[in-house]
Amino acid sequence: MTMMPDLYTRRANVNRVPQTGNETAVVMRSSHPPVYQIMGMDGRTGKMLSGMSHLRQSLQDILTTYVGTRVMRRRYGSELFALIDAAGNRQTIVQVYYAIAVALHRWEPRFKLTHVQADDLSLAGHATFTLFGEYLGQAVEVTGLSLGGRAA
Repeated sequence: MTMMPDLYTRRANVNRVPQTGNETAVVMRSSHPPVYQIMGMDGRTGKMLSGMSHLRQSLQDILTTYVGTRVMRRRYGSELFALIDAAGNRQTIVQVYYAIAVALHRWEPRFKLTHVQADDLSLAGHATFTLFGEYLGQAVEVTGLSLGGRAA
């Protein structure tokens, strides 16, 4: 089997690129560290996703999956659900920020989180966040990540 010398596609390796679903990693070979462009499937439409739309879906999936619920990947997800009945004070908000940072650091190597902003925290258990960080070396802003119950 012949492979292109500069570009090859391989199944994502858990040690190098944690998988969040049915994905393929495309690695560009050069003298620089490898750059991963992961392609996946849209969870709603079944169409192929890549780039920022795939990153957004992955971030949403990581943050809305409770640790221990994935059968073959028990550590996958975030600890946000442990904070559902916590008091709505500053300490809880800091714990929410920490849970987001730990989960994304562990499960999304393409995204380097620099700042979390709570856009909407309702008493009904719904929260909307904006995440700031770097995606493949570029500064990005992921707005409107919705967590919890229905928006008020």
